[in-house]
Amino acid sequence: QGYYTDAEESLKIAIELANNTKDLPQEAAPHCLLAQTYEELDTKSKAKNAWEGCSKFAKNPDNPEEDVWQKEAYKQLNR
Repeated sequence: QGYYTDAEESLKIAIELANNTKDLPQEAAPHCLLAQTYEELDTKSKAKNAWEGCSKFAKNPDNPEEDVWQKEAYKQLNR
């Protein structure tokens, strides 16, 4: 929808909450969506870091989106 700055802030909060909460596992979604947001904002160095997080956490075989994100992360990190 084009609200990239708002998305960036919300996704960073989601990642921080998971980092600071023992019982809340880190999920791939906020990392992968943040990477895509940074790509749209043309902030490549931040995008690379987010793609690394995406790749690290996209391991759920029951979530088909994570398979797509894993492939995109690989592509972005190896270009």
